[in-house]
Amino acid sequence: MANQAESKGLRARTFPAPAPAIPYLYTRELGDEVCQRVADGEPLTHICAEPGMPDSSTIYQWCAHDVDGMRDRMDAARRQRALRFADELAALADQVPQTKLEAEWLKTRINTRQWIATKLLPATYGDRVQSEQSGKLTVEIRSFREADHGTIDKQGA
Repeated sequence: MANQAESKGLRARTFPAPAPAIPYLYTRELGDEVCQRVADGEPLTHICAEPGMPDSSTIYQWCAHDVDGMRDRMDAARRQRALRFADELAALADQVPQTKLEAEWLKTRINTRQWIATKLLPATYGDRVQSEQSGKLTVEIRSFREADHGTIDKQGA
């Protein structure tokens, strides 16, 4: 099959095998660092890509098993990141793009931060749905006998 692809001018791309995930033992210092960096707006994927940092699946396991309160601490870090992103929106909106590409990039940054803020802090930044009704509402209360037009089948009783 490789020969067919090569005859058509296609070459197979090979990728290096990913490094095996190193199981990290939880330490309070490492958990604090991850949470602080998430709160500062750094994506978990970037944090975990650095040498010496645990794989994201390890951090998710720490949260799932609530190791040292990691679930609540990570949730708080994500909420703090959402607040940070919401604060950055005005500054981003005030920027004047010089090119069309820069304008699209800026729009994407704004939309992403808005989305994160609305999903992580829906009570504060989510869409508010407000229902309003106008007009008259008439309610008629009737007894069982009146609803049956006052007729009861006495023969069946």
